[in-house]
Amino acid sequence: MRMIKNEYVNTIRSDSRLEFSDEEVELEVEDFGQGLEKYDAKVVLDHCNSKEREILFLWAYEGMSYSEIAKQLEVSKGTILTRIHNFKKRILKVLNKGGNDE
Repeated sequence: MRMIKNEYVNTIRSDSRLEFSDEEVELEVEDFGQGLEKYDAKVVLDHCNSKEREILFLWAYEGMSYSEIAKQLEVSKGTILTRIHNFKKRILKVLNKGGNDE
């Protein structure tokens, strides 16, 4: 997740309007497991819904903790953790299929 955070911060810094580049960036994934060592950051960002993207922004760019994010978004910390868990699970599924939804 640290590599995702770093790439996300770099993306935000380079384009403050939150428009994401089509440029493919290879990153190491340490906590996604299942033998995945590299992935395309664009695939991850393409599969974020607006709530997940907001959580990722607050965590990666603003440096907020899960508790702070929950307070900011007026939801429970458990909700934040569930959204992150579901997002990771979905991304792993997509990455295991080579970046395709189907």
